[in-house]
Amino acid sequence: MKEFLEFIAKHLVDNPDAVKIEETENNGKILLKLYVDDREIGKVIGRAGRNAKAMRVLLSAIGAKAKKKVALEIPDKVVSTNLSLWLLSDFENLIFIGKLIKTTGLKGSLKMLSLSDFPERFKIRSKVYLADDEKKHLVTNKFNKSEVFEIEEFSSINNVYRIKFESYDTIDDAAELVNKFICVSEQEKVVLSKNDFYFHELINASVYNEGKYLGKINKIENYGGDDLFLIKTADSKDLFIPVRKEFINKIDLENNRVDVKNMDGLIDI
Repeated sequence: MKEFLEFIAKHLVDNPDAVKIEETENNGKILLKLYVDDREIGKVIGRAGRNAKAMRVLLSAIGAKAKKKVALEIPDKVVSTNLSLWLLSDFENLIFIGKLIKTTGLKGSLKMLSLSDFPERFKIRSKVYLADDEKKHLVTNKFNKSEVFEIEEFSSINNVYRIKFESYDTIDDAAELVNKFICVSEQEKVVLSKNDFYFHELINASVYNEGKYLGKINKIENYGGDDLFLIKTADSKDLFIPVRKEFINKIDLENNRVDVKNMDGLIDI
């Protein structure tokens, strides 16, 4: 089983020599921890976690034949508490990976909107920061007096995410965190494959429609459906473009440019 996982992982990365697997077994359950070069974690996880999910399905099938349960973990780098002072002075370099929407239940849980294609980031016991985007500063954890929050519980059912932080055990505690963003530093982001990108990399990108300049991407919004580029046009109007292949011709990160398609009724400026 370990050799099977190693074989798959080495074919997903550019640095197969960095692939390392730790295997432990307890009470009939096998835990496999897959380590790769920090720069290639995104490749083994895959967009929206597809590669990680596929590996788990295959390992579960192999384990079932041996009448054993198999779990796969892909450890990410831990956010260092020493980064907090740096982050406070460089707020714009935060990567927002989730937003806390509302409280759920009475024991400190919150409903979360994921802003990341890598659900592995929200694993239990990982450490993150919370940001107040309006005030442009990190939130202080009232229990440990630092800017670090440890994820105590996390679950996902039908793309509805629930999360709880250590020591935040009541609905009143959780309510203080509503509308805050879960974030990591720029240094902690998952390295994406060549054709993928982070939304923050497109802020202020120039947008063109059939060669005609439309404006710049001001922010990316999500109101429960598709992600939307909010474009501030040359005459200060707001224009929303869905982030879907039907509407996007090309995204050129190197030249900070996005070309969109002129769909009937979508662009009328």
